[in-house]
Amino acid sequence: MNSQTKKTIDDFVRYGYTPGSFVEAVLSNDLCSAFNRADSDNAANLREIVQYVRETVPYGAWRSPDNVRRWIKQGGLKGKDNYAMV
Repeated sequence: MNSQTKKTIDDFVRYGYTPGSFVEAVLSNDLCSAFNRADSDNAANLREIVQYVRETVPYGAWRSPDNVRRWIKQGGLKGKDNYAMV
């Protein structure tokens, strides 16, 4: 996995930053779209990227487009406590 893809996933988790279309498709569990949006490096490493997501991204932050949108709206881990009070 390239360092930019890892940083994009990590920033999504920590801060709720909106990822690019490839990472958003991976997080949304839409692997067909992820593969279609991937550059050659990400396509070659898709298995490793999915494994990284499974091991590091909180369960409620991925697996569906709705989960991804909620995670972005709350501001990731940084905004999680504040979001619960809203």
